[in-house]
Parts: sequence; structure tokens; C-alpha cells
Amino acid sequence: MKKHRFRIVMNSIFIVMLVLFPLQGCSKNPAKQSTANGSANTASSLWLPSIFCDHMVVQQGEPIRIWGKAAPGSQVRIHLNNRETIINADENGRWQADLDPLSVGKPYTMAIRTKEEQKVIEDILSGEVWYASGQSNMEYAMSRIATREEIKDILQKADVPALRLFKTERRNALEKQEDVGGNWVLSTEETAKEFSAVAYIFGFLLNKRLDVPVGIIVSAVGATSIQAWMDRELPEAINTRINGNMEKTGYFHKGMTAGLQPYRIKGMLWYQGENNAVWFDPRNYGMLMLAFIDDIRKGFQNPQLPFLFVQLPAYEALGKDWASLREEQAKVARLMPNTGMAVTIDLGEEKDIHPRDKYPVAERLYRMAMHQVYKMDRFVGFPEFSRTNIKDGRFYIAFKNYGEGLVSTQDAEIPGFEICGPEGVFHPVPARISGLGAVELITDEKVSAVRYAWKNWIRPVLFNKEGLPVAPFWHVVME
Repeated sequence: MKKHRFRIVMNSIFIVMLVLFPLQGCSKNPAKQSTANGSANTASSLWLPSIFCDHMVVQQGEPIRIWGKAAPGSQVRIHLNNRETIINADENGRWQADLDPLSVGKPYTMAIRTKEEQKVIEDILSGEVWYASGQSNMEYAMSRIATREEIKDILQKADVPALRLFKTERRNALEKQEDVGGNWVLSTEETAKEFSAVAYIFGFLLNKRLDVPVGIIVSAVGATSIQAWMDRELPEAINTRINGNMEKTGYFHKGMTAGLQPYRIKGMLWYQGENNAVWFDPRNYGMLMLAFIDDIRKGFQNPQLPFLFVQLPAYEALGKDWASLREEQAKVARLMPNTGMAVTIDLGEEKDIHPRDKYPVAERLYRMAMHQVYKMDRFVGFPEFSRTNIKDGRFYIAFKNYGEGLVSTQDAEIPGFEICGPEGVFHPVPARISGLGAVELITDEKVSAVRYAWKNWIRPVLFNKEGLPVAPFWHVVME
């Protein structure tokens, strides 16, 4: 009897220990694993990247690309949705397959088998998948602004099983890594708090509007340059910081993006530029960003991949040139097809490089996606410079995307406009709204160039009636 009681006590202790101290590494396994007869197998040759795990979301309407490793030359069988795909691993053990798209609706189970092993991925949903990347303002977690009313409201509604989140592990590398780490989790108040605010709100709004599953993948690291996320070598002159140090090109791409590619995604969100405005010549940013978008599209094997990004907001940035970097970002939006730029000049904070007002940033990206990518909702866009006109001795600036008309948030003359006159120096001039989509500059000078909001920090007052700010610009006036 004593021995029996002893065994009961020891079994109870063992069960408690399993609950309190789970086996290390189990949560990071990309899929459940067994041998072909169902027994556990710890020496595995069948391997999948972490992105392929329980609760994953695959892009609807696209073939499902899956890849991994197995014993060289071995046969790999993939079972999904009552269909089997058979492929052989190459001489290095690598294999890759494209599976038929899945319909939106029920959860699916996928089994990947070799002669000796099997991995099972459960609760797979088909829907919309977006990749979000950048530096600290993309990394900025919901928990840091959880007391804001609009964020509290979202967190109270964050238990959304059809919204799935994947955050890659933070790692840099000198060589491309085959895996990014991480795992898919369902959206709850707790998982949402630890996720990127901009990316989460974007996904939350997208799921609510489309009523389909949404998967958001985030790779973001504070204080990183765009060069760190690129997949190419760069000339030394472009890759040298203002303090003379060389940047390590691609070391976060190699550690946090390469292992995701070519996972099928719908589009990409990008919020970065602060580091390049501080440590590099901002006039090179447009060229770098065009190359970066090309790298991203090649890596995800989609030359038309939608790429939506955030233009830098207003910030004091003493001794730095944020205005020039914003103009470089605007050039990219004008030159590169299938891109969109969210103007946020009105959302910055003078003394904080990390503005807390993340909801409107995400909402603008979401509205752009609904209009540009999904062709579903009307989005007027941000008022942008169109042309100048001199009539009866008066100097006018016409805008496009003015919607129902331009408005000012103050009754006084509109600040922020500057002209370059005969003396070759910019100086401010007052302005006033003229008609629906134009502004008159109050000046008698001959104007050779005009610019608006060309400052690191400015509190803009000029918007369209839809509440979107006029984008900063610089324009040379032709004779």
C-alpha cells in the first residue's frame, strides 16, 4: 500500500513538472513530428522552416509554396485538402513544391511525409498575408500605447481567431539563414499587446473589412538602416556613415527576411528612414529604396508585389535633414509602380522620434490597401503638388487629390510655404486657399522655386476635407 501511494505521489509530481517546466524547444518546432509508425523521432532529417507551423495563414488565390529539407534523394509526400503532391529532395536534401490554392473557410491540416518521418501542420487558414518590416516605429508594440482610447478599444476586441500573427526572431547574420524563427499565434489581447502597433491595427482593420482570415508577418529592428535590409552589395560611398564607419549591408535581410522567401504574400508594409536621415546622406535614400523594393519583389518572386510605406512624420531632428529624405520617399512613390506612400507629416512629435499616434498611420496604410490593392473602397489620397500658375500677376499652386476641397485648421494665413526669389534664398510667404484645390501665395516677387513643409518639424494646418494632410514638396518654377 505504501509503495502504491508512493507511485501515485511521484506520478503527480511528474505531471506537475511537465506542466510547469515543458520540454525546451517544443514551442519552436515548426510542425508536429513523428516517425512513419507514429513514434517520436528526435534525430530528424525532415525539416521545415518555422513559418510552416500550426495556425499558419496562406495567401488565398495563390499556389501554396512550401519547402524544406529531407534525406538527399528521398521522396517527400505532401497531403493537403485530399490531394497528394510527391516530390524528390535533391542531392543536397532540399525540396520545394507548389500546392493548389485553398478556399477560404474551414481550417486545413497538412501532412509532410518521408519513408521514415512525418510532420503535421494543423489549423491552416487561407486568407490575406502581409509582410511588415522596418525599424523602431514599425517594431513599436501595442503595449506602449495601450492606455490610448482607440487602442484600448481594439485590445478589448482583439480575440480574433481568424487574425494570425507571426513575429520573426531578432537576429542578424553575415550569410543568408534558412530560418527566421518564430511561430504563428492567434490574435488575443495578450498577443496583440506584444505585436507591432502599426502592423496589428492594419491587420485588424483588414480582417474586419474583408471578413477573411488575415496573417501578418513582422520583421523589424530599431535603429536599422535600409542598407541592413537589402539583398545586394553597395558601393562604399553609399554605404558609409557620416562618421566614417561602414554599414553591414544586408545583415538583417540575411537573418530576418531571407528565411521567409518565397512565402506567398499579398503585399508589404515598410516604415523606416529615420536611421538614414541621421547617419547617411538622405539624398541617396530614393535610389536605395528603389533597389530595396526590387530586392523584395525578387525575393518573394512577385515583380508586381504591392509595397506600401510611411513617409517620415515631423520631428525636430536637430542638425539633420529629414525634409530631403521625405522628398526622396515621395520620388519613389512617383517612380515605382504598385507603391503607395502614407503621408504622416501631421502625426509627428517635436521631441520624440517615436510618435505615439500609431492608429492613423495604420489606418492610412489600410485605406491605401483597400483602394490600390483590393480595388474596393474609394480613397481620395493625400493632396499633392500638381502645377504652378501665374494669373493677373498672382502666383497660384494647384493640387491633385484635393477631394472635396482644401481646408485650413486655422483662420489666419497658411504657414509653411517658402519661395526662392531673385536673391536665391528661400524665405516664408503667407498663403491662402483659392477655390477647391489651389493656394495663392501672397507675394509680388518673381518666384524661381517654391516649397511646402520643408522642415524637420512643422505643425501643418493645410488638409483636404477628408482629413488628409497636404504632402511636403519642392518645385522649381520654369520660365
